[in-house]
Amino acid sequence: MVNTKRGVRKSISFIVTFILILLFLIIFIWAEIGTISIVLSSAAPNITSHYPSSSSFSVNGNDNSYFNITDSDSDGSNPDSYWYVDGILRETDINSTFDEFSYSFGCGISGLHNISVVSTDGTTNDSIEWNVSVSLSACSSETIKEGSSGGGFLCFKKWECVQWSECKNLSEFDKDEFSIEIYESIIDNCYLSRFDEEECGFQTRNCVDVNNCRSSINKPEVIRECQYTQNPTCFDGILNCHDRACESGIDCGGPCSFACEEETPLPIGNPLYFYVVLSTIFSLIIFFFIIRFYNVKGKKR
Repeated sequence: MVNTKRGVRKSISFIVTFILILLFLIIFIWAEIGTISIVLSSAAPNITSHYPSSSSFSVNGNDNSYFNITDSDSDGSNPDSYWYVDGILRETDINSTFDEFSYSFGCGISGLHNISVVSTDGTTNDSIEWNVSVSLSACSSETIKEGSSGGGFLCFKKWECVQWSECKNLSEFDKDEFSIEIYESIIDNCYLSRFDEEECGFQTRNCVDVNNCRSSINKPEVIRECQYTQNPTCFDGILNCHDRACESGIDCGGPCSFACEEETPLPIGNPLYFYVVLSTIFSLIIFFFIIRFYNVKGKKR
């Protein structure tokens, strides 16, 4: 009976010791890759100055428009900036407090357009936008449109699309605007995506060839299936569009204040692998000596 109790105490001691070693190893690894962090507060970035100073101005289509912002974050970090033209992401400036952007709308483009920039620290944002009235600039003879008579130069299409719309229920599908084949295709894709019947929806967007080649060849899709919910939010567990923007991941990015986490595999040459291997060997050596100690002590008794 005494030997049995001693054996049980030994087993418990071994298990407790091994668990403590594993905990030490896990904490050590987490500390090395920087996943243990305590966020006390997150102040929003602040755009302190911008150019042009006027929020509305006019340009010719071929003019090159210049923009810049100066931004800062009170917690000492440098924010990231995202530049958009008519809702389409055009440039990203990472970890900088002075960001610049240049853009030309090109020939054949006119009307009211929008340039905007979002300064973000990954959780909170500040933004500014400009309304740009673009005057039509005539295209040169080298951009004679595809299919025109007389045999002109080839026209190279340049498709630009706005953000996808908010997901609508399939009951709102307009069969006069889109064909019955597209309607049936959306139903089939909803089935393949394992959406329930009440979740099957569709969303649309506009795509324009800025070079105006008068051809729809290779035009990006303007309608697709989506998972419908009546009131989309940043907490519904669905990758969707709402509040005039689309999420980059499920409930993160876009209209959501939560930044999407990028999971990238560590390269084999990363020093973290050396730490993991070394810590594992060190833990096994300690565990071996503990077992030896208890075995020797037990034999003496």
